This record gives sequence, structure tokens and C-alpha cells, in this order.
Amino acid sequence: MQEHLTAVVIDELRAANWQRSQEGVPKGKQKPAPKPFPRPGVGGKTKRADKSSPERQEARQRSLRRAAERKRALASGEIT
Repeated sequence: MQEHLTAVVIDELRAANWQRSQEGVPKGKQKPAPKPFPRPGVGGKTKRADKSSPERQEARQRSLRRAAERKRALASGEIT
């Protein structure tokens, strides 16, 4: 528990320092926010499908089909 609480404190301090360092910097030129400090015993790298994997491509196609169906239903007045 102590390690997790310490990680939370580290995250908050890093976020606060990042916010202060970005004051007055235009949005497009800001550095990315700091990544969370790793927690002990909490998953490491998660397995994430490659963008070109068949699973990700199929999920993308399903999403596009759902969006197209919803757009068609909205246009025809089936749903509001």
C-alpha cells in the first residue's frame, strides 16, 4: 500500500510541475503530459493488438458499419 500511495504522490507532483512548465506555451508546442509512475504488482505492458492485425481491422470495420447504419437511420427519421 505504501508504494502505491508514494506513486500517487509522485504522479501528482509530476503533473503539477508539468502544468506550471506549460504556462504560456501555445497548445501546439506543449510537451506531452507525464506518464503515470509504474505501480508495483500492477500489470506491466499490456498486450495490444497491432494496428494492422486482423482483430483491430475487423473491430474498425464493425465500428464504421455501425456509424453508417446510425447515420442512415437518423437521415431517414427512424431514430431521433
